[in-house]
Amino acid sequence: MNKNALCFSCLYIEERPELGVNDELIYCIKKDKILRPKSECEFYVKSTDETRNALHSQIYGVLFEDEFEDE
Repeated sequence: MNKNALCFSCLYIEERPELGVNDELIYCIKKDKILRPKSECEFYVKSTDETRNALHSQIYGVLFEDEFEDE
């Protein structure tokens, strides 16, 4: 396995210890499957704080602080 695989720094990697996935396999939420890490991928997006926040906002929506001020 190539230790420089893009998957390990990708936005779409998700660790799922309940699946018993070892270090040679990863779960890709974009492809919705378990696969071997790749050094080339058409879906690769570098995982940064900004890209993670954008993905989480897209999945879960956005909460505004002023929604909680009334409580």
